[in-house]
Amino acid sequence: MKKFMNNFRKPQGFLGKLVLCGMNIGHQSLWEWCLSRVDFPKSGRMLDIGCGGGGMIAYLLHAHPDLSADGLDHSEESLRRSCKVNAKFLGARCNFQQGTAEKLPYEDNLFDFVTAMESIYFWDDLRTCFCEVNRVLKTSGLFIIGVEAADPLDTTWSSRIDGMRIYSPDELQTLLQSAGFSVVLREGEKEKACIVGRKMGTQENLLKV
Repeated sequence: MKKFMNNFRKPQGFLGKLVLCGMNIGHQSLWEWCLSRVDFPKSGRMLDIGCGGGGMIAYLLHAHPDLSADGLDHSEESLRRSCKVNAKFLGARCNFQQGTAEKLPYEDNLFDFVTAMESIYFWDDLRTCFCEVNRVLKTSGLFIIGVEAADPLDTTWSSRIDGMRIYSPDELQTLLQSAGFSVVLREGEKEKACIVGRKMGTQENLLKV
């Protein structure tokens, strides 16, 4: 069971393929719930960190024809699945590459918005990761975080998956602000939470200091 559960952290092999298929189905309600609450850009370029099976990117590209997307994941199995799911758009409106949130392989001020759905649990040094997201976002760009586990005291999942850490909305808000974001949305519904940061401009950061 432990081997299967660890595929939620990094999908690999046959079990990883099963998990990725499940993610694309099981996480859709979270994507839809978060995105329905945010006035995110419907054109331009986005990045999904921890893209998993690529389901949310496919969802967005079908819905918004002027949008292009990049997907990043540390799992080769995830990238294979994402490319398959988005084959129609691959190379034209979307690209995928392997990497981690600690050191994003993208230039500064590139994206209009960045998403992280059910992936921050496995990022090392969250403040460093949030600073990296801030770096690759354009000024006033949005960072949309969606989670289905937001109570650190509930170890139902973290006790079963190696390396999983659950953050409270208060912790996420503090970390976002320390990384140069203003928090423009914070909502919870049952076990779900959506927190959105907006990248502040230079003057806003100076005023904050």
